[in-house]
Amino acid sequence: MTGAPFVYADTSALGTLLVAQPETQALVGWVDQTPARLVASDLLETELRRMAVREGRAQSKVSAILDGVSLPAQQGTLRKSDVTRGARGRLAQRR
Repeated sequence: MTGAPFVYADTSALGTLLVAQPETQALVGWVDQTPARLVASDLLETELRRMAVREGRAQSKVSAILDGVSLPAQQGTLRKSDVTRGARGRLAQRR
């Protein structure tokens, strides 16, 4: 098998990119460095969008996170720069 490995990412992990947690920085660093492609269940979008509503976050932030994850229904591709750029921006806003 060639190419980057796939890594399953669930809502509890990617939700830390939306709502900062103690482990958010470590996840951002890992995503920025790994050659892996993030994949998730189609349910990820629904769960992150509901989390954004509950936490008062913009839906555009959810879209930026989802752009970096391959979902079965969308057949997207990993764009780590989109995920980490959005996460870093949110972290900078909280400081």
